[in-house]
Amino acid sequence: MRKSIRQNGRPFACLQSAGKDRKAYSPLDQADALSLEDNDSRPTENNNRNSTHNKNHSSINSISPALTNAGAILEMKHLWDEFHSLGTEMIVTKAGRRMFPTFQVKLCGLDLHSEYMLMMDFVPVDDKRYRYAFHSSSWVVAGKADPVSPPRIHVHPDSPATGAQWMKQTVSFDKLKLTNNQLDDNGHIILNSMHRYQPRFHIVYLPPKNSNNSEESCGENFKTFVFPETAFTAVTAYQNHRITQLKIASNPFAKGFRDCDPDD
Repeated sequence: MRKSIRQNGRPFACLQSAGKDRKAYSPLDQADALSLEDNDSRPTENNNRNSTHNKNHSSINSISPALTNAGAILEMKHLWDEFHSLGTEMIVTKAGRRMFPTFQVKLCGLDLHSEYMLMMDFVPVDDKRYRYAFHSSSWVVAGKADPVSPPRIHVHPDSPATGAQWMKQTVSFDKLKLTNNQLDDNGHIILNSMHRYQPRFHIVYLPPKNSNNSEESCGENFKTFVFPETAFTAVTAYQNHRITQLKIASNPFAKGFRDCDPDD
């Protein structure tokens, strides 16, 4: 199922996860949108240097010239790598909880005057549910995954904006919240606790209003980036104490949880 989303009457993307079709929101290793094959839009030199991975949905259709050179560099990569080495966990709550580390990217290669929207979605890494084995300090498979949560897309609140505006500074998704409330009506990303997810970042090109671009070719107008080091397990409470310690040590908003330093 492909669903066209409109901005000011203009179709701008056909992101498969925008619909409620369960098949379209299949686990990461089965998703057509995340083919491991190379495509025409290779990462820039900066992306390679920062070990990012560019995955483009529109591998069949030719990509819009406004996206050909588009690149995204993950900010705070060293911190993401540190969490990833331990097995990143992200808290989900009924009211919604912000991610830490915050997903932030630096963009390059956009057309200065073209308009773009930026968005994120989250896909299951696999079809399994997990539990944390404290005796071995590791995650183990606990069974088959729960039914897929209603798929949602988080649109960056500054969208739409020109390429020049997006590239002027780091783009932060600090407003994005994760929830385990299946009936959430606040627009938060709905996830199942004890399941693994992979965030995906999308750059969507908005053709001019007078463009002849049709809905059938809308797949050409977006480009997707996947950073494997940002994958995580959704939890209602941290399981690995090392994750807890790293969150407290590296999150400026967790200052109250740190032990008092006699030298302060």
